[in-house]
Amino acid sequence: MDSRYYRPEGVGVFPLNYTARERTVLEIQAKRDRRHIPPLWFWRLLTPDEGPNGADPDDDYFEQPLIHRQYAPPVAAHIYVDDSGESKGMKRGKVDTEGAIKVEVSRAEVIRLYGVYGILSDEYEVPSKNEDELIYIPQPGDLFFFKGTHLRIHQLADVDHFGPTGNPGKWEGTASQFVDDASAPLLASRADLIPPSNNPPQPVGMNEISWPG
Repeated sequence: MDSRYYRPEGVGVFPLNYTARERTVLEIQAKRDRRHIPPLWFWRLLTPDEGPNGADPDDDYFEQPLIHRQYAPPVAAHIYVDDSGESKGMKRGKVDTEGAIKVEVSRAEVIRLYGVYGILSDEYEVPSKNEDELIYIPQPGDLFFFKGTHLRIHQLADVDHFGPTGNPGKWEGTASQFVDDASAPLLASRADLIPPSNNPPQPVGMNEISWPG
């Protein structure tokens, strides 16, 4: 069957235009993001072409200095954060948890972020010129502010593809606390990483694309 069409199970044999169905799913995703995922402050790590992006690991501390990294101004983004932790099992009479937390971003949100930045994620190949397939996926090193803490994205992987197509429905990955290292002891005082407030406004309406509904 042509991937442009999708036949829901149990509703007969007639084809349903897949583009229309995908648009409906995106509208539902965007509405769910606005209603159920409080927006967080999000900083995009500037690429080496845009500015300094770090340095080689320090010979004495074996750490990569973070003081040279620069970030784009903060924007509001819908990122689901599961901070319950992941159990490592019993050890010395107690259960330890991993330092990383799970994060999730919807397809509707990465499309909106592309509208904000106008930057296409490098690792993502656009299957067509459809504007709904131009996306910015939060990259390793990008930051967001959650419960008074700066968290750094590790990596996001696409899951839950839409029907018979290769279009992902959402991205899941991990993040961890962004801590000071030997060369950046004053992270909290850096002007480019201080959020205007702990509660950013809803991003829709701030010169960004909006979704019907």
